[in-house]
Amino acid sequence: MRRTTALLLATSLLAAVLLVAGGPARAAIGGLPLPTGVAPAVPGQLVDDGPLAPTPLCDTEPAALPLPGPAGPLRVGTYNVLHTQDPDGNPTALQRVGMLADAIAESDADVLGLQEVAKSATLAAAAAADGLDDDDEVTGLMVELIAQDLAASTSEDWSWCWFASNAHVPLEPEPAAGGGGGPLTELATLGSGQQTGNGSEFREGVAILSRFPIASPTVKRLSLRMHEALYCDEIDPTGCQFAVVFDSRVIMHGVITTPDGPVDLYTSHLAHGVTSESDATKARQIEEGLAHIAATEDPATPTFFVGDFNTEATGQPDEGRYQTILAAGFIDTYGSASSQDASDPVGTSSQDVVGEDLTVDRTIDYVFAKHLGVVTVTYGDIIGDKRAERADTPGADWVWPSDHLGVVVTLDATPSG
Repeated sequence: MRRTTALLLATSLLAAVLLVAGGPARAAIGGLPLPTGVAPAVPGQLVDDGPLAPTPLCDTEPAALPLPGPAGPLRVGTYNVLHTQDPDGNPTALQRVGMLADAIAESDADVLGLQEVAKSATLAAAAAADGLDDDDEVTGLMVELIAQDLAASTSEDWSWCWFASNAHVPLEPEPAAGGGGGPLTELATLGSGQQTGNGSEFREGVAILSRFPIASPTVKRLSLRMHEALYCDEIDPTGCQFAVVFDSRVIMHGVITTPDGPVDLYTSHLAHGVTSESDATKARQIEEGLAHIAATEDPATPTFFVGDFNTEATGQPDEGRYQTILAAGFIDTYGSASSQDASDPVGTSSQDVVGEDLTVDRTIDYVFAKHLGVVTVTYGDIIGDKRAERADTPGADWVWPSDHLGVVVTLDATPSG
């Protein structure tokens, strides 16, 4: 009954939002021309600054004044950590949190952008039952649990910032750190958790995880894809329409205060394919992300743009989106690495989380960099390719850290100029 009620409430809310979508989604925003074939969009947030601007939720040491000098060597990575469950709806996240932390620790990464980072009441209950806590409070936030595991294994404090991208009701102000807080968004969150089998509290977003303090963390919502509801194959309010109307992607920025100086890190998780218009949505979000970076980065320090771009590189139909990022001055650092592990898998995505074999076949996760005056990408590798016996069904199956593999690169660099 609770699930049915939540879905009915979410469907009613969806219908109201779709009425809103029919108007402004059909006009260019602010009179700016849009690329050919890219559908216009509704702005992703009500305000860009002020007291109701979206604010990340962070646990980071106070940032010291950055030291002068080059930034490097530095291990920078990206990792899509697959929220809280496997495709069968079984909650494997608590076991996978430890596996993710192990993969990150073994990689010697210094800073990573994470995607599909969940905050879940189900995960909180599992963590509490397992004796995990943080100041006697278990939040069920994956990045916090990963940071705790890393602190234990590396004997270092790890800083993190997180912001939820889903679910979010378009244009509603966000008074809560980490996103949401408005009554409509909280209702949509309830519907999303019930829809995905994650319970009454489930949010998913992006995070920055770092050995070093994270200064000046900010987040910006990218344009919505609610117009894609008109292109769903069928009327399915709790499926396709729900997925695109409440899907609100973000780009998060933090200044990482390394011992050798600051670097700008941006992380995002671009839209996944749902309708025939999804490719246009991805192209627009890449352009908006690049514009946001250009407007907020410090060109005197290295800039990293990392994440799950849902875009393949050379030789694929979506190569144009990849080339758009390179044309903005970025390099694909893993692709440019002077040394790579020959045993690394080919691809980063489409892994079966529960199963015996490694099945990745697509590369859509990248560590892009620019403003590197003298740069040698000395080493690049793929992480997260080690399985473990599944804890809740011992002897019956295997579990992998995520349905993605991570990418970590080592750079020796000095800022341009």
